[in-house]
Amino acid sequence: QSTWGQIIKMSANVTNDDLEQSKIVEDVNASNTCGHSDSKPKKKDELLPDLEHTYNAIVILMYDTRCNENHKFRSTLVKYSGAMYGTGNGEIIGTCDEETVVYTPTRFGTLDGFGVLSFDCLEDAERFMCSDTEIKNWLWMGGRNEGYAVECHHPILPASRSPWFCIELMDIKNGCMFVDEAKALEEEIKKLGGTLCAIQRDVRYLKGSRLPGCLIVTQFKTKGDLETYTKKNDEIVLHARGSRIYGKLTTKN
Repeated sequence: QSTWGQIIKMSANVTNDDLEQSKIVEDVNASNTCGHSDSKPKKKDELLPDLEHTYNAIVILMYDTRCNENHKFRSTLVKYSGAMYGTGNGEIIGTCDEETVVYTPTRFGTLDGFGVLSFDCLEDAERFMCSDTEIKNWLWMGGRNEGYAVECHHPILPASRSPWFCIELMDIKNGCMFVDEAKALEEEIKKLGGTLCAIQRDVRYLKGSRLPGCLIVTQFKTKGDLETYTKKNDEIVLHARGSRIYGKLTTKN
């Protein structure tokens, strides 16, 4: 049985001992609302001991492309690009509203466009997202948008070099067991020439209607490599009650 098959079984069969053990990676999402966080900082090795870490953070913004008249999503980001840069060297990695593929086997409805932002750290990402901009407004993009921030394990490559991004939102019951297998996932992605940008249970909720237990962000140079990865993980997304969106990021204005 594959490593991912073992993860499915472990996520589905959680004992009291498992829950006690998983306290070292306790879920802090409940306090991670915009502008407020009373969670205690965790050492990086308490979150994912087997992976390298950077202090950089990425923001994932997802939206409904039906509300994207005149490329409103990207134009709004560009409008505030100066404010981003002034808040932890924030920048737009890219946006995607074409050629997206969405896989939501257990959820109703879908957001089929997304953008990726980069900041020096999580605190800077949250500070920008909580600033007085249209992006913060719950009615932006017709109220059909979500936002999350996580720390990176590896620096994101420019979209010009590695444009295919995959974002997976999971509901993992047993975080401790899941992160024990994170190294195996990284090796699988490396074989396909991809980058595991982030796999985190410490997901900072910024806006939206759901609170994922784990966020996985991967980056690939070709569509073929990305689709090889996603085909292997369809069963994981299904059993983790998750959803996935992937596509090609562009930097066009």
